[in-house]
Amino acid sequence: NGTIILKATGKAEYIEIGVQDAGVGIDENFQVRIFDRYFKIPGNTAKKGSGLGLAISKDFAEAMGGTIGVSSQTGKGSYFYFRLLKS
Repeated sequence: NGTIILKATGKAEYIEIGVQDAGVGIDENFQVRIFDRYFKIPGNTAKKGSGLGLAISKDFAEAMGGTIGVSSQTGKGSYFYFRLLKS
């Protein structure tokens, strides 16, 4: 029941597409692992899933020569993005 913001930004070297929310955020200790296959944040039993969605998204982004990432603070939400290099 919250708000999400979609962003598109063009820089000199890349284009960035992102999604920002105002949710619970992701603990800094887990941010480096959330793109790993089958990884689920411990203790988050409310969300069902296989732990493959972000890993597959990472594979797609990298197959197109891009990158994917997250910026998040616990209690302040998350910003997920992917960047594609300009040719």
